[in-house]
Amino acid sequence: MKSVLLLVFSLFLSASLFAQLFESGNTGEAILRLTKSSGGLPKNMNNVPGSFLPEFICTASLKTTDGAVFKSVNGHIDLISNNFIITTKEEDYVCTLPVLQIVFDSCDAKLQGAVFESGYPAIYQQTSKSFYRVLAAGKATLLKYYSFTPPDANKGGYAIVSGNNPLIEEYYLYTDWHMYKLDKSKSKLTEIFTSPAVKEYMTTQKLKLRNEEDAIKLVAYYNSLQ
Repeated sequence: MKSVLLLVFSLFLSASLFAQLFESGNTGEAILRLTKSSGGLPKNMNNVPGSFLPEFICTASLKTTDGAVFKSVNGHIDLISNNFIITTKEEDYVCTLPVLQIVFDSCDAKLQGAVFESGYPAIYQQTSKSFYRVLAAGKATLLKYYSFTPPDANKGGYAIVSGNNPLIEEYYLYTDWHMYKLDKSKSKLTEIFTSPAVKEYMTTQKLKLRNEEDAIKLVAYYNSLQ
């Protein structure tokens, strides 16, 4: 009987929290309140320059695994812990809610409108909680994974200097429930996309898959095929 009462109370508490949330609107302040109510709000302890994406603060919309959407959340992704960091005037906090999607609504030109998602199969050091930038989505999804690695440990990927430290970019393709890592040439796309129409499109459009924009065009074309 006691366990049943506790369960009912927990459900009532959860319902009350979500009711308060939706009454006040899904905003950055709301996600802070909800995170505090659900068991704490750990402060961000990472202060390593160059280990955030973007390096400076942007405004984002966050979607959690239960479908709730929080808008106007200030923060960025911690590439060391792979958490979204919520920034306030007082402190920076680790978002403890299960974030499924991040959309940078207001950011620098390189990341303006960029969509990041988790929930993909684990591969190499990445887990299902790792965030990937979605470059093209459909029956085949082209993804970009960013990681932070000090210069002396940079043994793979493609370095982009951010401050004094590089970001490592890696490309993946998710299709038919599988994750495929692509090398810098992204030539594996031609092994996966065997349709003659795709090969003809590559030829007529003179696509160079080493170029990210061309790889996006190819995946988008493949997704358009019936």
